[in-house]
Amino acid sequence: MSKDYRREKEDFDNSDWMNNNSDAVHKNKRMNDIEKRKRDSKKLSRERDRQSQYH
Repeated sequence: MSKDYRREKEDFDNSDWMNNNSDAVHKNKRMNDIEKRKRDSKKLSRERDRQSQYH
């Protein structure tokens, strides 16, 4: 890898476009993960409630 290429890549990584986009994607993914976890835990607690009614 040449020095010029590396410097260009760093400039690109540090550009606003890169930061904004990667940040947005990252935030989105985290929000989705959190939502999924919430849904899963709700589902789990519902299952637990159903089982506790039988016992």
